[in-house]
Amino acid sequence: MVVPVESVARPLSLTLASVLCALSGLGFMAVGIGSLMARHGRLSFGVGAILICYGALVLAIGAAGWHRMSIASGGLVASSILHILVLGSSARGEFAWLVWLLVLVPVTIVVCTLMPATRRAFDAD
Repeated sequence: MVVPVESVARPLSLTLASVLCALSGLGFMAVGIGSLMARHGRLSFGVGAILICYGALVLAIGAAGWHRMSIASGGLVASSILHILVLGSSARGEFAWLVWLLVLVPVTIVVCTLMPATRRAFDAD
């Protein structure tokens, strides 16, 4: 008997990875909107537009993970590794501790995506 994927419970690891990824995408979009609102000319418009587009892509990766699309697993890991590298290289000054705290989000996404329960959920289709 074939059981539809939607009827099988979504593992907590997949839920956590997908939701954190989607929230990261929303965060990028919010920063992009903030850059647009700064109105510093073409540079802030360009940076804002790129951040909004990138945020939409990261949000789409999170949504694909939520819907158990196996293509999302690579996007979840790759985007999170990129975020870890960018955040790690940005950790300078008196607020470096806050940046290192933010690194926990993409690290959690990578760990949750690579967990066996998540792998099985992606392979269930």
